[in-house]
Parts: sequence; C-alpha cells; structure tokens
Amino acid sequence: MKKYVHLLQFDNIYIEGFAIAIWILSFHQIYILILFFCYLYILRKQIKWLRLMICVIVISLSFFIIVKQQSIIHISGKAKVIDIKDYDTYERVTIRYQFKTYHIYDYQNLYEIGDHLYLDGDIVSYKHETIPFGFDFKEYFLSNGVYGKVENIENLSIDHGFHINTYRLHLLEKQDNDYIKALIFGQAFDDTEMESIYQNLDILFLLNVSGLHVYMFILILKKIGFYLNIENKHQKIMIFIVYVLILYLSHMDLSVLRLMIVFIISIFNGHFELRLKKIDQHVIAFFICLCLNIYLIYSLSFLMMFMIVMILQITSFLYEKQSPMIKKYMNALMILICLSPLQNHLSLSYYMLSPFYIGLFCYVIYPLSWITLILPKFNVVFQIIISKVHALMYMLETYEINIVYHRLASIGIIIAYACIIMTLLSKTHKQVLVRLLICLFVFYMPTIKFNYINEDLFYMIDVGQGDGFYMKTGDTHIVVDAFSQTTNFLENHGIRHIDYLILTHSDEDHTKEAHMIIERFEVNEVLISAYDTSYDKFDAHVRLIKADDQIILKEQTIKFYNPIYDYQDANNNSLVFKIKLGIYDFLMTGDIEEIAEIKIVEKYGNLINSDVLKVAHHGSMSSTSKIFLETVSPKIALISVGLDNRFDFPAQQTINRLNERAIKIYRSDIDGTVIYQYQFKKGKWMVYL
Repeated sequence: MKKYVHLLQFDNIYIEGFAIAIWILSFHQIYILILFFCYLYILRKQIKWLRLMICVIVISLSFFIIVKQQSIIHISGKAKVIDIKDYDTYERVTIRYQFKTYHIYDYQNLYEIGDHLYLDGDIVSYKHETIPFGFDFKEYFLSNGVYGKVENIENLSIDHGFHINTYRLHLLEKQDNDYIKALIFGQAFDDTEMESIYQNLDILFLLNVSGLHVYMFILILKKIGFYLNIENKHQKIMIFIVYVLILYLSHMDLSVLRLMIVFIISIFNGHFELRLKKIDQHVIAFFICLCLNIYLIYSLSFLMMFMIVMILQITSFLYEKQSPMIKKYMNALMILICLSPLQNHLSLSYYMLSPFYIGLFCYVIYPLSWITLILPKFNVVFQIIISKVHALMYMLETYEINIVYHRLASIGIIIAYACIIMTLLSKTHKQVLVRLLICLFVFYMPTIKFNYINEDLFYMIDVGQGDGFYMKTGDTHIVVDAFSQTTNFLENHGIRHIDYLILTHSDEDHTKEAHMIIERFEVNEVLISAYDTSYDKFDAHVRLIKADDQIILKEQTIKFYNPIYDYQDANNNSLVFKIKLGIYDFLMTGDIEEIAEIKIVEKYGNLINSDVLKVAHHGSMSSTSKIFLETVSPKIALISVGLDNRFDFPAQQTINRLNERAIKIYRSDIDGTVIYQYQFKKGKWMVYL
C-alpha cells in the first residue's frame, strides 16, 4: 500500500492540472493534442503518471456516460419547470425531463417555476457557431446541461408546483435596480446603454469571470468578524453560509462555486495540515467543479477561469512584496492580460484606472447592493449613489480609448497564451520587449491578413431571420443591412472603418443594429432609399439613393437600379444595386417583390444580368419571379433566412424556380455564413457551419 500513498498527496498537482486543461481543450480542437503530448514529454519526469491517468479516466467515463449518451428526439410525458428567464417579447423556460434539461420558448406567459408539465414535443438541437468567431449556442447551452429546445408542443397540461428556485425568481421580479440584478442575480442590465458602456470598459466581464467582487466581499466579512472578535470557527460557518446564499441567488454561478470550493479546501488544508500550495488548491477546486458538472467540458468560461487563476498564481512572485494597492492593481492587470486573447479589443482607460474601477465595484457598489436587497428602504440612498456612478461612467466612456483587433482563432489563442506566459516570466527588460513584440504580432497578424488590400471579400452573415452582409473591394469596406450579430462580426474581425453602410429599406430585420454600427465604427456614409420615409434618424452623413444613382469607387462603380419611383411600400422601395467582387457581379435586392422586379426588368433589361443574386425577401413566394430570374440569369443564389422561421421562408415555389434553372443555392439556415474570397486572381466559395 505504501507505494500508492503518494496518490493521496496533492502536492504539485498543478502540473497534472495543466495537462488535463490542455487535454480538455483538445475536445474543442483536435490539433491541440499535439500541444498536450509536447507538454507530457517536456515534463515527463515531474508528472505523476498514475494520478494523471486516474483523472483522465474519471473525466472520460463521466463524459461518455453522461454527455455522449444518445439524445432523444421526442419527449412525451411529465417534465418540471426549473427556471424561467424573461426577455422583451418572450420567456425562456427551462424544464427537466428524465434527468435531462431542455428549453421551451414561451410567448404567452403560460408557465411558472415549479410547474409540472404533461406534454408531447420534438427536441431540436441548438446550432453550432455559424459565424466566424461568432457565438456557439450549442456548446454554451451544453455547458449548462441543456440539450436543446422543445418545439411543436401538443397535449399540454400544467399542474402548479414548487421548486427551490421559486424564492430566487420572486426576489428577482421585485427588483428594479440594475446593479442588484447584475451583481447579485447575474442578470444583464435592462438599460442597454449602460450595459454597452460596461462591456466596452470590460468591467462586468472581468467580475463575472474572476469573481473578484465576491472574493473582496468575503474579505470585508472576515475583517468585520476580526474586529468583532468572532471566533475563527464561527467566522468560517458564517462565511460558508454567505457563500451558499450568494451561490443560490446567482443561480450557481461558476466563479462563485469555484471560490466556495477553494474556501472549503483551505479549511481542510488547515485542519488536516495537508500543506497544499494555493495553486494546488485551485487545481483541485477546478477538478471538483468538473466532476460536479461534467458539461463544463463545453464551457470556454470554465477553461478561461482556470487559465487566469493559474497565470495569477505563477506570476504572483513578481509583486508579492508590494503594497496591497499595487497587488490589487497587478491582479487586475494580469486578469485583463489573460482575457485579451479571447476578446477583440483592449480598453486602455480600464488598464490605467483598473484599481479605481475594482475598488468602486468591489468595496462600494457590490456591498451596497446587498444592503439594499436586505433593506429595501436603503434603495433611495443607493439610487443617489448610482446616479453619480452613471454620470462618472458616461464621462469616462466619452474619453475611452479602445484598441480593436481581429479576434484570434483557437490556435491563435493557444499561441497568444504561450507568448503571454513567456513575457510575464521574463527576467530582463530586453526579454520583456522582445516577447511583448511577439505578442503584438500574434494579435495583429490576423487583422493584417483580413484587410489585405488586393483581396475582394463577400460574407453573407448568418444573422437569423434578417439580412446582414459584409463586402470588401480593394480598401473599401461596405456593410449591407444590419440585423443581429452583424456588429459582433465586424468587431471580431478587427474592422474599425466602414466606407458605406447601405440599408436597403427600413424594416427592423435589415436595420436592427444600424445605430450600434454607427456608434462603434467610423462610418463615412449611410445610404438609404429615397422613397422610404420610415427609417430612424441616424447620427451620420446620410445620402438618399434612387434608381440610376452611382457610387464611384477607386476601381469600379456601384450602380443602383431601384427604387425607380415611390411604390408606397417599404419592401418595393428597397435599394437594388450591382457590385463586382473578383470575377463575379453581385446583384443585391433587399426585399423587393414581383411588381418592382418587373419594373426593373422593363427599364434596365440585361443591364441587371449578374453572376450572383441575393434572393429578395428571404425567398418569399412574392419575389424572384420567372422574368426577373431569366433576365438576371445568375449562376449562384444567396438566401439569407432564419432556421425554422415562422414565415416558412424560403417558399418552395421560389426554390423550385431556382432549381429549374440549375442555379447553385446557398442558404444561411442550412449553410451558416457563406463566404466568397477572391485573392491572387482566384476565387472560392466557402460555408461556415
């Protein structure tokens, strides 16, 4: 037995911890296995192989037994409502059925938390990431144990019941304070403008990932316990109760769970004299989190937290002898550096003022949020303080300087972290400078490649049930329509300047993010239909466009063919134009219908002949008439449409008309984001699904 005693010792377990983290990353990108085997080879003499193998086997068995079991495609029977999240026009209801969790999207407020449901329905999986550097709904929800959403519900009956989350939801519904909702309950700000400011300044992102505000709050409680001469044993009980309460109200927030587990491990460490290093305690905490919820294998936030904590522990010797204020500043700085490979911008003002921001939120706003939650009458005072904070944030946001860069792909993130670790462990100023230059090169290399001047690009972004396109010809950047995810696409690709924002017409599924784009980017001109009077007012230079207008670029001309006159209809007043990208002519058609198509054909005839047709109105049967198709005579048709949309677009009649002419069809609901790239006199089509 003696030779196995070392397995019960957890000294230097961080070595195996790093190996497991790299191995889990390989679940997302298989080529990371190369890095995993390199790590094992380099540290082969320090790794405790039996301990590592036991961890790998435990995780593998849990993963394949719990996660990879065959998922059902239909449910029939009893389920229970365990959570409800409110949105503007609907509720997302979380139900548990046969030990698995699913979502129901409710537009009629039918459900209450704790309800027992009896229903039949189909299970539809969420989509993987379909936009380059976009949000992966499937992995995100799987990391929370959600297998999909229930649709086509029949035979529904509801019995009201009780669930442990009922009280939490009741407390949340009573709150009208954004800060209490965000910091205690983990909800987004109702005030979208404030939410945007805090996102730009990285504040909420930092707190949510690191749990710094909770950690500082616990330190305050320890100080209070010390000054009140509360026994150490009673202090620990009090802190444990506080952790459980915070964990409950935050809906099992991962950063809070990790901090609580580390707290429990530290108690055991002291009581049993295990002599665990802090870094080993954090590794054990992450392994326990993974065992408690094996779905965290899908969570990039989980891996992100692990990376941040490890880097903080490894580099702590650099500032451990400094003053408390310097330590806090360095901690914040290290966290921001660790987060930078996963973002698309650096907030310079936040880097400089991070001690102030952290102090404000951790020592003032978060404790006051708790006081206001417990004593609602204090809300008057809290609102006065918040109004001052708002004014300050608006002022700081005015002078905010953001460095925007192309978001890194998975392999780039790995390389960036390797560069960051090398830089932080530099022993001379020369090493710091050289390694810092390497980091900057890693960050900006994709941007240089993406903005390569002698390249034409076209993206039909998978924005759902709407339109959103990005084009680049030479050094001219053009955005056509802007439904959901268009802004994120532009930011994640490091785009800072837009020459033309073309909004074909005023419907929301084409203009939803127009204001956001104008706010966040340098937009030279916004082009809108001259006969559409329903557009919002834009804080930018606006040009009214009608048929026969032209935009002269350096190497070509954009020609407009619609609106010919005022159709008294937003769809038919859509801008229609032709642009050449690489060897193809693209005809963009907005949402025009047959009446406008016929007028365009009558006036322009073969002038609208094009290689690529953006099918009008998401493939509606009222568009893409036979005469229009015959005149345009495209080789390729693009349909921007949402998956399982309520309009049943694209219409089968439209698909039939395209198929009759043997036109290649790309659909965003099937193909995800569709990309055309023309470089070095060669063009290629790609899909991102």
